[in-house]
Amino acid sequence: MLSEELDQLSPLQLSAVKEVANIGLGHSARSLAEMTGREFHLSVPDVDSVPVDQLSNLLGGPMEVTVGVFMPFEGSTTGHLVFLFPWESAQAVWTLLMGEAPSDMFAITEVEASAMIEVGNILNSHFLNAVAEMTGLELLSTVPSVGVEAAMTIVEGVVLQAEMADAVALCVETSIYNDDLGIRGFFAFIPTRDGLREVLNRLGVGEAA
Repeated sequence: MLSEELDQLSPLQLSAVKEVANIGLGHSARSLAEMTGREFHLSVPDVDSVPVDQLSNLLGGPMEVTVGVFMPFEGSTTGHLVFLFPWESAQAVWTLLMGEAPSDMFAITEVEASAMIEVGNILNSHFLNAVAEMTGLELLSTVPSVGVEAAMTIVEGVVLQAEMADAVALCVETSIYNDDLGIRGFFAFIPTRDGLREVLNRLGVGEAA
């Protein structure tokens, strides 16, 4: 049964989240192909639930440079959705879109930031739409923003924006690849605790063991 604290999801609940993520990534792959003129495969190697303040552990440690595309959502429930790229993956995205990548976080211009927001918005929006379609909830995206910082600073920003220091993040590891490219990232889906409970209930796994 889902614990009252929602601190740990069962394998069945995580499997349901993975199914939703795969649907969203299928739509994202088509959008990325249209934007770049190249075909991609997107997969979900792993899904987990973690306290939001521990997200930096997924990114290689608190000091690892990370690019995060933040997208608050509202509607039937509120929360935040963040796509997190480790630095090397972010560089791969920029190289794909622009032919070259910034050498470090201080070399990023508005052009690179805008390109990353566009990719992150595609990924986040399709994931959120998949959640809405599978649950019947109205989930409306808002204007995304991008941050480039050490992982712990990115996570602190997520906590502050979400105003939910005790929230549980559904973390969806994502692999984007083709014959020439491999990009690794993470969705962090952070609804309110009541919202998470409602999402799981609508997916039919609210009482999963």
